[in-house]
Amino acid sequence: MQADRDDGTNLVPFPRFKNGGGGGDGGDMYTRERIARLEATDELRERNMRGVESELKNISQKMDNMETRLVDKLGAMDTRFRDKADENQKWLVALLVSAILVPLFMALVTK
Repeated sequence: MQADRDDGTNLVPFPRFKNGGGGGDGGDMYTRERIARLEATDELRERNMRGVESELKNISQKMDNMETRLVDKLGAMDTRFRDKADENQKWLVALLVSAILVPLFMALVTK
């Protein structure tokens, strides 16, 4: 026998087992033992999930700390590279100007 619920799940009656033909308590005893094992297993899973959740939070905090440190270090490196790039840019402009102007002056002087 199967009963449909509003949320789409189906309920099936739990079978009752008799323990060797001696009355109706055998099925109840089996059911209680089975439920006790299922509850113990469920409790273990919940503990494991709480442990995993706590580890994930810990990892998340460590990642945030590492991200902050990395951004700080990159910011410091960026300042050093920017200063070096400004110096290199001055040299490149000087070389470009000298590479163009020196031949022009030589051409004007030699004519």
